Amino acid sequence: MATPGAAITRIGHGRRAGHGRYHRCMSEGTRTATAVLRRRHEDLISFSETLSADQLRTQSGSSEWNVAAVLSHLGSAAEIGRSTVTTGKADMDAAQGVWARWNAMTPEKQAEEFAVASRRLSDALEAFSDEQLADHRIDMVFLPAPVDVLFYTSMRLSEVGLHGWDAHVPFDEAAAVPGDVVPYVLDQLPMFAGFFAKPAERTAELSVKTTSPDREYRLGLRDDGLSLTQETSSSSNKLTLLGESLLRLTSGRLDAAHTPSTVTMEGEITLDDLRRVFPGY
Repeated sequence: MATPGAAITRIGHGRRAGHGRYHRCMSEGTRTATAVLRRRHEDLISFSETLSADQLRTQSGSSEWNVAAVLSHLGSAAEIGRSTVTTGKADMDAAQGVWARWNAMTPEKQAEEFAVASRRLSDALEAFSDEQLADHRIDMVFLPAPVDVLFYTSMRLSEVGLHGWDAHVPFDEAAAVPGDVVPYVLDQLPMFAGFFAKPAERTAELSVKTTSPDREYRLGLRDDGLSLTQETSSSSNKLTLLGESLLRLTSGRLDAAHTPSTVTMEGEITLDDLRRVFPGY
């Protein structure tokens, strides 16, 4: 299994010149991302508050969780994340106790506490000064190097976007990852796609083109892993789809029942081949 690599280790380097300009650019970009996160938190909170007791116990888009468990996962991650971003390092020993406490809650309490924890995380991110947004580093423990606030916020947007889909899809077959989330998650996808993939049954290369936003990727399938790079490929195996659909494909959320007609394949590789490579999480 591949792990997020060199691109992460380069975060924060090469910025000595134009330090003030760097602070402004970083803070503006990061504040835009935290504003998107606040909006996604509030939208999912509003949605969760409409759910009945039975709906909270409905099977979610995740095969292992009901809707309340999805909210519990997001809420506990927000609680752990708030501590992580403020202290600068994840405390995995403390995380065990957080997960145990959330798992012991009733579904109704999980939904209620999800709202509290998510808002507290947004509050913490929005409280950073411009200099902190540019210079603060966060040791996630499982990554090869500390990351900046924008990187962390993008990771949280991935969680909220994809698990938000899990919560919505039982009640809306046409549910989609929100468009304002998609670019942030796509930015990180080449680093993490191999981490969540299974070895392919055959070696192949694919040209992947997305719209909304327009991007091109080279997807390499191997029996020992997978690579995804943002570059043009001349392969005869071609996959064209919305950026939102690529995120759901690589996270195991693009089964036949939830694949829009905008997804097209050419060549010897099929969508089912790719679904086996990306079983989900």
